[in-house]
Amino acid sequence: LIDTIVSGSHVNQVILVAIYFMSTILLVQFARFLKRYFVRLFANRTNRSMRTISYHNIISKPIIEAEKEKYGDVMTRLVGDVDITVEGIRKVTTETFDTGVLMASYLVTLFLYDWKITGLAIIFVPVAMILAESMKTVIFKRSRAFRAQMSVVTGKTYEIAIHAILLRTHGVLDKNIDRYNDQLIDLEKKAVKANALENGMAPIYLLIASLGVIFVIYMGGNRVVDGSWTIGTFTAYLGLFVALTVKASKSGKLFNSAQKASISWQRIKPYLTPMVALATAHITSSDASIAVSHLSFEFPHSAAHLVNDINFEAHKGQIIGITGPIACGKSTLGIALSDTIYNNVTLGADKDISELLKDIAFDTDLKHMPEQEQTLVGNAGVKLSGGQQARISLARALLHKNDIIILDDPFSAVDTLTETKIIENLKSHYHDSVILIISHRLTIFPRVDKVIMFDGVVKYGTHEEMLKLSPLYKSIYELQGGER
Repeated sequence: LIDTIVSGSHVNQVILVAIYFMSTILLVQFARFLKRYFVRLFANRTNRSMRTISYHNIISKPIIEAEKEKYGDVMTRLVGDVDITVEGIRKVTTETFDTGVLMASYLVTLFLYDWKITGLAIIFVPVAMILAESMKTVIFKRSRAFRAQMSVVTGKTYEIAIHAILLRTHGVLDKNIDRYNDQLIDLEKKAVKANALENGMAPIYLLIASLGVIFVIYMGGNRVVDGSWTIGTFTAYLGLFVALTVKASKSGKLFNSAQKASISWQRIKPYLTPMVALATAHITSSDASIAVSHLSFEFPHSAAHLVNDINFEAHKGQIIGITGPIACGKSTLGIALSDTIYNNVTLGADKDISELLKDIAFDTDLKHMPEQEQTLVGNAGVKLSGGQQARISLARALLHKNDIIILDDPFSAVDTLTETKIIENLKSHYHDSVILIISHRLTIFPRVDKVIMFDGVVKYGTHEEMLKLSPLYKSIYELQGGER
């Protein structure tokens, strides 16, 4: 294009060459856009899948095994390692083309222009790449220190948030906050060191790789003077050489990403076990009664059963409360007893639900809705509050008054007054059903008939018996405002 302009060609010829030049650029950049878009889409899906599988593997650990590790540390490491692994996959896939293929193309083209100038000019390119390779270990150590401190801070955040009342009661909250602030300052310092080193080296790599431009300008200039090169040839060669050095300087980031991704991948592999559940039990039900003998439930390759050797009986008219710490197996028990807690829901059934709405304490809410039962709501009930959505879900579960009804945390978004009203309605109107309520909230448990408590071992009894059998149950009940 430059030579066409310099030679004084007709304007139509210049326009034609310019269109060809711009069309080539647009074609290449559009292809790069498509490649980057689909690689990013693939990376996002991979990230989501890896997080989902690994999270499920973490929460499926037996509570005794899980307590050995701090959840803040585990979750922070996991999130960081998944992100680093996926980002490494994305960068390697992208840079294979944007750096590897283009560098090879530039290099071949430069040699076709002039092998002698190219041979001298590229001497510094491998020097920059070798330096980038040698620095990856140092950079990784700084990054690892930063991530380790991030885990400490996350764990401390979780600890203070959970135990704030207890720490304040013992007068040590301020000391813990002071230590927490010190850890935040240390995190900031480690973040600066890690990011400054990783991002600050790129200009140095580029400077070293670009030193060969001295040969390009001197020897290429002589080619123009003696007439063996045109101005356009010299400009094209210089542009290609600069593009080559820029790509070479980016190889350092590629090496670092690949190194970090490889190490992070090794750490998260144990958490990517396929989630296939194994359940063994003898469950019998008749005349709205249920008997469970030696129920166990585990995930493959786990150290122990998530649910182990559970035995209980329930008869029609009884309500059984199920509780315990996070990830102890409460919801898993519900899964093991039924495909899903909503199997007894039939949408669109032609039945009168007015009494059912009273049972779930929704009749008062209905009075404020002009269309009553025919009131329109958005997708997934977005116009309803969390408590209203929870009660509508409860109504679906109760619609047919099935022999056995399993409710997983049905009162999580309901106030205690409404909760009490609903539980009394269940006791009064569902004599023909066994109701299992899985819940963290123990305020209603004095009103249930029996309690199953996951406390290292599974304990079974009335609310009063559980207060004596399980210190953990008693502690949770009292912390939630239960009568002492």
